[in-house]
Formats: sequence, C-alpha cells, structure tokens
Amino acid sequence: MRPGASLLPLLLLAAGCHGSGDTRIDFDARATADLSAITRGDCAAVAGHFDHRVAVLTAPELCAGFVTYTRQFGELRSEDRAGSVKRGALAVVRIPLHLARSAGEFRETFHADGSVAGIFFLRPGVALP
Repeated sequence: MRPGASLLPLLLLAAGCHGSGDTRIDFDARATADLSAITRGDCAAVAGHFDHRVAVLTAPELCAGFVTYTRQFGELRSEDRAGSVKRGALAVVRIPLHLARSAGEFRETFHADGSVAGIFFLRPGVALP
C-alpha cells in the first residue's frame, strides 16, 4: 500500500460532508427581494414560492393588491430595513414602508423550508398575531 493512500477515503468522506448540515434561509433578504419584485410588477417570481394555502392568490392578484394599496396610501417612496421574529414554526418579516400619504408595512411569513405562508400590505400599527 502506498504511503498516504489510506487517507484518501477519509478526505473524500470529509469533503462530501462539508456544508451539508446548515442551510438556513435569510428570511429578511427574501422578504426584501420579494417586495422589490412586487414593486417591479414581477409578482410571478414571488407567487412561485407560495405554500398550498397562499397559492390560491395568483400573481396578477398579488400585483393588483399592491396597486390597490398604493392607490390608497400613495406611491412607495422608500422602505426601512427588514426585521424578523419567530412565531411558532414561522418566521415573520416586517418591512416598514414610507408611502406618499402614509406609513405602512409589508409583512411576509415563511415556513422553515422557505415557502411563503402569508403576504400582506398593511396600514401602520397592525399587531403581530
């Protein structure tokens, strides 16, 4: 047997295990990207991640909801940094919005696997469930 040949299987095994344990999702970044997609009118990119309950909402309906929201509260001027909290098995991300006529909030709820459990455009002050 060549010197060092017995190390090769161990190195391959270690290389195969590297990085396979931790696949955390950055929910704040996902919600920020989803909000950006919605404001660009690319609601299909967001709707593709809906769970089976939210999937009754179509991409055109999601975009129409955002249009209705901005008609009521004004054009989206800017947003603050996303922040998330855990509610049971769900991650709830809140993004404060600055609209032309009011403040508001984008709220998106995720399952641990990254699928969307809820998506909302809210008036300011709506409490977390």
